[in-house]
Amino acid sequence: MISEDKKVLEFVDRLVGIDRIGAEKIFNAVHEQGTVSRTVDQLILPALEIIGKGWEEGTVAWRRSI
Repeated sequence: MISEDKKVLEFVDRLVGIDRIGAEKIFNAVHEQGTVSRTVDQLILPALEIIGKGWEEGTVAWRRSI
């Protein structure tokens, strides 16, 4: 479970950082281990919850490398 939590946090970091390639690599790595439903439940939904909570609290903003 700890490694899955780490993957979710890494995925959130890539999404917030607008790193499409990095996010895709994490998504593919998780998806290779299971079904679409499992990937959504274990990666996508937790990431969206973290991002939504961060927006609500004002602690998450898009970061773009220049």
